[in-house]
Amino acid sequence: MSLKQPVGQVRFTNVAAVKLRKKGKRFEIACYKNKVLNWRTGVEKDIDEVLHTDSIFTNLSRAQLAKDGDLLEVFGTNDKLAICKIILDKGEVQVSDKEREFSLQSKMKDIATIIAEKCVDPTTKRPYPVSMIEKAMKEIHYSASESRPSKQQALEVIKQLIEAQFPIQRAEMRLRISVDLSGEGELKRAVKEMGATIESDDQQKKYNCVMTVDPGHYRKLEEFVRENSYMRGALEVLDLSVQSAGGAIANEVPTAESAASVRDTSVRLFFSQLSSTLPPFHICAYTNVHSVLERYCVFLFQSCSRFSAFLTLLLRRLLPPSAVLPS
Repeated sequence: MSLKQPVGQVRFTNVAAVKLRKKGKRFEIACYKNKVLNWRTGVEKDIDEVLHTDSIFTNLSRAQLAKDGDLLEVFGTNDKLAICKIILDKGEVQVSDKEREFSLQSKMKDIATIIAEKCVDPTTKRPYPVSMIEKAMKEIHYSASESRPSKQQALEVIKQLIEAQFPIQRAEMRLRISVDLSGEGELKRAVKEMGATIESDDQQKKYNCVMTVDPGHYRKLEEFVRENSYMRGALEVLDLSVQSAGGAIANEVPTAESAASVRDTSVRLFFSQLSSTLPPFHICAYTNVHSVLERYCVFLFQSCSRFSAFLTLLLRRLLPPSAVLPS
């Protein structure tokens, strides 16, 4: 006696369920993993590459199909492909705990990267390493949202870090404004009220000045130039984020305290970069050992070169000009 096997049985393996609740009814479709995001971003155009099957369910895990009457009542059509597209665009993707954790970690890193690009240390005017921003976000117990844009969340984190008295501030913008000579005095008064710093200015046919200003005052300056049209002014953005790539005391007389500050800051940044760049040692068990060793060697060589250049610069500033440095 032979056993009868089911004909046309579809096993939902390695699939992700996309759910949509509408008019009090729940509808689910079976899709291939990682294809839903490609469809929503426009990378994938063929819906057959996204759907595991074009059937629409009320409960995918129990294989309960949706009734045609319910589909017609809720979506106004019985076209399954059209309904699947609606569910793909507006539905909620069911992901595993590990996938959700990886997505949140990626979101947190994106937010920290944006903050590192937009902010600096108030005392040194240097950007923070991304790893230090991530640590500060954990200390204030910030929880990222997958549905909201990273830039919007980054601005919220900056406010929370400032409220928590973390030493951070928005990096200033560098702008160039040109107006008629008759508007020089009014422009300087407006710039002074906004706390901007004029780096350079000149008077030729028009008054031109280059300034650094807090990004929060950019709209005010733009409105000032637009509303005072008689000045025939022009506003140009030169740099969105003014950050100090070198030392924070480049224009000061070197002292023992300042040298110690530079040394401590450089060592702190060195080890922050070291901890964020080098891979964990346990990765060697799963990857090519030679590639990992090569990565270590390259990083150590670059770090030694940077440290050597730093020592040379420090000695040139501390020793008298007549001193001869060893090669």
